[in-house]
Amino acid sequence: MSWGEADRSLPEQLGTDMTPLRPMRGHAMSATGSATNWRSIGACLSADPDLFFPISSVGPAERQIARAKKICAGCAVRRECLDFALSHDPIYGIWGGTTAEDRQRERRRKRRAAAAARRRAAA
Repeated sequence: MSWGEADRSLPEQLGTDMTPLRPMRGHAMSATGSATNWRSIGACLSADPDLFFPISSVGPAERQIARAKKICAGCAVRRECLDFALSHDPIYGIWGGTTAEDRQRERRRKRRAAAAARRRAAA
């Protein structure tokens, strides 16, 4: 299952008790800053950082990735984290509930969809 498929099965934002959260209206979320820093309220803040940087994607690391993704699934700023990862292209780590491979697959899917749309428009 790709991260996009899993994403559609969950409410947009979930609290730690899996209830939907209200979006943080009026708060500009940025990668830097103080009170508006989305990283300062991430669900991962209280978790072991190593959990989000597995050394492989097979074997015991599969359980580690699943645990990290579960934490991300309940995070109020998952979308901001994923947007950050998609715009900065980190090659390591779980960001916004996705692995580097998940993000690469999603970028590839979007490129193919865009190319197909251009071909249809040209035809």
